[in-house]
Amino acid sequence: MRQQSLVHLLIVAMVLLLPVTLSDGSSLDPTVQPDERTLPRYSADLERPTEDGRVEIELIVQFHNDLDGTEKLFLEGLGFSILRSFHVVPALSVRGPTSMIYLILENPEVSYVEHNDLVISDMEMGTNVINATQVWSTIVQGPGWSKDPIDGKGVTVCVVDTGIDAGHPDLDYGTKTIKNVFFLGGGNWVEMENSDTNYGHGTHVAGTVAGNGDASAGARRGVAPGANLIGITLSLPEEGSSPTEDGYIQSLEWVYDHSRPGANPDNIRVVTNSWHSTVVEYDPQAMLVQVIEALTFENNVVSTWSAGNDGRDDPEGAELTTSGQGNTPVAIMVAAYERDGSAVTDFSSRGKVGLNHTYPDIGAPGRAIWSTSARRTVISGGTWLSGNTNPYYLAISGTSMSTPHVAGLVALLWQACPSMDISPMHEDYSGEDPEVWFTDPLTRIHDAEWIIEASAKFLPPDAEHGNVAGDANSTGWWGKPVDYVQGYGIVDARRAVGIALTLQRLRDQCTWKEVTVADAIHVYYEQDVVGTEIVGTAGVVTGWSGEYSRYNDQTGNPMGLVNQTKLVEVPQGATHASVRLSFSTIDLSDFEVADLAFTIDTNGDGRVDHQSDLSLIGSSDDSAEIDISGPGIWTFDIIGRGLKVQRPLQGTNYVELRIEYTMSVQFQVPEGGENPVSVRNAVYAPLEPTDGAQGGYELEMMRYDLRELKLEEGPGEGVDDEGVVPWVLLLIILIILGLAGVIYYNYRKGKGQRGTE
Repeated sequence: MRQQSLVHLLIVAMVLLLPVTLSDGSSLDPTVQPDERTLPRYSADLERPTEDGRVEIELIVQFHNDLDGTEKLFLEGLGFSILRSFHVVPALSVRGPTSMIYLILENPEVSYVEHNDLVISDMEMGTNVINATQVWSTIVQGPGWSKDPIDGKGVTVCVVDTGIDAGHPDLDYGTKTIKNVFFLGGGNWVEMENSDTNYGHGTHVAGTVAGNGDASAGARRGVAPGANLIGITLSLPEEGSSPTEDGYIQSLEWVYDHSRPGANPDNIRVVTNSWHSTVVEYDPQAMLVQVIEALTFENNVVSTWSAGNDGRDDPEGAELTTSGQGNTPVAIMVAAYERDGSAVTDFSSRGKVGLNHTYPDIGAPGRAIWSTSARRTVISGGTWLSGNTNPYYLAISGTSMSTPHVAGLVALLWQACPSMDISPMHEDYSGEDPEVWFTDPLTRIHDAEWIIEASAKFLPPDAEHGNVAGDANSTGWWGKPVDYVQGYGIVDARRAVGIALTLQRLRDQCTWKEVTVADAIHVYYEQDVVGTEIVGTAGVVTGWSGEYSRYNDQTGNPMGLVNQTKLVEVPQGATHASVRLSFSTIDLSDFEVADLAFTIDTNGDGRVDHQSDLSLIGSSDDSAEIDISGPGIWTFDIIGRGLKVQRPLQGTNYVELRIEYTMSVQFQVPEGGENPVSVRNAVYAPLEPTDGAQGGYELEMMRYDLRELKLEEGPGEGVDDEGVVPWVLLLIILIILGLAGVIYYNYRKGKGQRGTE
């Protein structure tokens, strides 16, 4: 201890003897001029020291080399306390006197100093607006035929936020939310079912990304309902204080450590961030920016960021209001549209007109978005006081709500195209030194961003689209319109997934060249990849799953009104339907016993026309055979009763009786009949052909056709299902071989003749 104290005092003495540079660039040491040494850079908004040396400031201090302990002694010697340490970029977050900032800057081992800024959170119809509901039931052709949904299966999205209440039926802990970690300090992370006990923001975000919709019979599922989630949150630095940037850096470091190439068992491919700490242009030396770049360039993890909610401060874009983190070129920054996608919201932050590298990259619905609710939190309490009586969902607004739409879409793209990586395309730029920008590898964007921008729908600045501001002078890559309010426009999942599938197919087949998103864009739009397909079937089926709960009639509304209504469109010409409900009567793991029944309103008059048996005595499966008199839309609900005993150590938020169930409906259809495709939101159950039953009923479905794609650039034009080299190239090879054979024959013949002379 004595030796450590002596070292500590020696470092303090050395530091106090260092010359200090003042804010005007002059030096306290008259023998050393500022241009004779290289000082570390610092962020432009770094506060100047005040006359009162007792005023404290929180900083993030970066170092050139890995931390070895001397950095901590140095900073403590200046009166700073250590808050957190980092390793992706060697740095410490500290709190201490502002009068000592310049002593930190004099240390040659320090590379950059910036504020530890406060973090600002940027807060069923959205999935339909961005066409995600179409992707879930679209068939894929080529080389085989598949109706497996593109729903994010196999991909994990990390939600860095206020936590996730994974006790919610849509966010099942251990299966949907596969990890839920909370930072306790000292390098210790702990697992818990509910980590969102205060605010509720992160739970809402998680539901939009990948909630399975069980509490609403699938109506309010997220954009990527097949994807997995990991919740990452942390303890606040002090009781009752706001989160700060260093805590979120530590969360992103967790993502980095668990997504390294070759050590990513959960297939973490997306991290979504509905928060920001600064409003600045791209600063490549900022700590958060470096961590974002490390995640994507080293680990191939795409990050999505909210643009911010400061659009009302400067709607005309005279000043910059977008997120400093979102302005990182390789990040995807998201603006907020109205709930129906008709216009950009007035609160969505704007880029600065003329500097298109500060514009949002893309937009998605962000007004009044319904998603999962964490009970007993600030947000859920606020919406309850505002009149929301739904115990599972609530609606809030912000770019926080638009950003998880895009994170879910990126998960869909990863399922469709696992080969995605950093692209050769650079982020848009209209500032100084464009040559430097467009040759810097760190200003490139990811394949996912390029695909999303290429497939987006740009809203023109006209009266029809409300407050979408006009920026006619800005264009992006390939001369596409880009706006300081909306970027390239509102995302379109159907087109984006189509381009991603095309890209993967071309890469699988065209092994002779490096296939880029540019190739896939051209092929997708020129070769009829997306469209409809007539599928011959002997029957039509549909099905869904959900969780019945005792809250169905909590407010005196009709059974199922809150969360278990499902609409089914009867196929044209259908004559008969077989309906089946499956569930478990007894669940010993949850200490509950119950019975369920389904109800059907077949004519839309609000009355129950069919109901299965509701009794605790009998089978756990209910079924019915129903003759059909004509087309229409049937309304299904679930009713039930039962008893539950609370499990020991169970969370206190979602303790009610909850019974998982599945419903299936199979229709008999006439030979020679047909049913056109209909685009519906997630309240409707999609119609599909019966598995393995070929027949004469023609069911029209959405499809992606990848069977005969042609890549016009390259050694040939054809790409067949076996990846065979095009016939023109084969012909050239045969001609060359033939000529070689003739030359060799003449050579041998000439040699033989010389041998006989």
